[in-house]
Amino acid sequence: RSSDLAFDLNQGSFLAGVMAALNSKTGKVGYLGDVSNLSNSKNLQNFRAGVKYAGSKFQVVAANAAATADKEIAKLSGQGADVFFINWSRNGSVLTAANKLAKAKTPIKIIGVRPDQFFIATKDAQKFLIGYVNQRFDNAINDLFSAAVSGRSITEEVDVANGVFGRNYTLSNSGIDLIATSANSASKSAVSRAKSGIISKKIAIAK
Repeated sequence: RSSDLAFDLNQGSFLAGVMAALNSKTGKVGYLGDVSNLSNSKNLQNFRAGVKYAGSKFQVVAANAAATADKEIAKLSGQGADVFFINWSRNGSVLTAANKLAKAKTPIKIIGVRPDQFFIATKDAQKFLIGYVNQRFDNAINDLFSAAVSGRSITEEVDVANGVFGRNYTLSNSGIDLIATSANSASKSAVSRAKSGIISKKIAIAK
């Protein structure tokens, strides 16, 4: 039996919503998803819930991109969004769009996902990046090695309905986190409170 290792981007999306809202100057934040991501609607639902947790006055505008993201980012920026959660990992067109908007004096900030998005590790990205959802693949690999060495497989319930077993990496088992790079201190405090709420189950995450 193989072990499926899943990272809880629903929790990450909620936290990204909190961070995005509290770093926005316009009160509007953007969500960019991938048209082929089956978890997209749930991720967006949790992002919206995180934004609402940050304050009722904030608004969310959302779009899904396919091969490139520049048109979608320009469109969302045109609707007033100034901080984006980028849940789309195909290429660096996100940075092309961010650079164009900076030149047009309508700068945006972004929250990304690592390690999926190679482009947010670049020097160019640091001008725009305020934080990122960190999927701890290193922890998952260590768990797999430990299990293999001791002759076990990881068989916790991931998705019982579809017969998927393995391990779901969450805030509770240090499998996922939201790391602040240049996010403001108010958002860092709120994200910290939200993490505690999710771990203690006071905050419900849509699955």
